[in-house]
Amino acid sequence: MVQSQHVAERTVVWQVKSVEEALHKKLEYKDQAMYIAGGTYLQLQREKGIPFPPNLISLALLPELQGISLEEEAESPFLQVGAQTSLNTCLRDPLIISMFPLLVQAIKQVAAPAVRNRGTIGGNLSFGSGDLVPLLLAYDASVSVLDDTGQKNIPLHEYINQPSENSLIIHVLLPLASVNAGEEETFSFYKKIGRREAFTTSQLSVAGRFQLSKDAKIIKALLTVGSSEEYPRHLETIENWLQGAVLTEETAAGIHEVVMKSYQPGTDAFSSAKYRKRILANILTAEVMRAQENASYYKE
Repeated sequence: MVQSQHVAERTVVWQVKSVEEALHKKLEYKDQAMYIAGGTYLQLQREKGIPFPPNLISLALLPELQGISLEEEAESPFLQVGAQTSLNTCLRDPLIISMFPLLVQAIKQVAAPAVRNRGTIGGNLSFGSGDLVPLLLAYDASVSVLDDTGQKNIPLHEYINQPSENSLIIHVLLPLASVNAGEEETFSFYKKIGRREAFTTSQLSVAGRFQLSKDAKIIKALLTVGSSEEYPRHLETIENWLQGAVLTEETAAGIHEVVMKSYQPGTDAFSSAKYRKRILANILTAEVMRAQENASYYKE
């Protein structure tokens, strides 16, 4: 039986007992309802003066949306993270610590400990603008979602570009191939520029992953960016420019120029587009140089 309680004059919280019931409620109330677990995103919206919707569908009591497991039997092994697993749980999990240590570092930058205790990994990407989304994109993550057609796995970049208003994220899937490239070297990074001591979105979140051949040639480059004014996305022009390039000082200098020419960010009350462009160019230049310094080819 569905339980409900009033949290505001016109807002009802529905305490559902299964993901199917949660989806049923969302399909029933459509744009008059939102899913809620940790509630940190809705807190941000309320501070902006945006009221709660008439119906909130609580996912807090659904164990199938929590937990972290290694799925090795799959054709392409992956780490499965329940969408409502708290950020603090991810922070302490031995599988994430050993396989995706950069995700641990990124979570520490997302918010204060009290917020991380409430916020969830699924909630961070449900609305497409969470600070962790650029890193998850760089990891080639997918999401398992439930909608009126059933449950299915979708690449995260597709989910962000074509979100379904009613779909419910069940799991976040992190492929092990993104951190285990065999004989190839992999360099990853995550940077966040912003005022995260305050309970606000970042000015700029940048993530990337380089796969290198034995002679320090970039076989694959994944670069992503997001901010308070733009949904996280791949920097395809810069990725293509880096494809096949060798890590050298010339490449580092060249990527700065490519960013300044191709990246078109937005502007908000705290930072201009010119500032964001310059920051991104400096970050990517520094990361190419760091990868060069640490590449085995240059240490032999």
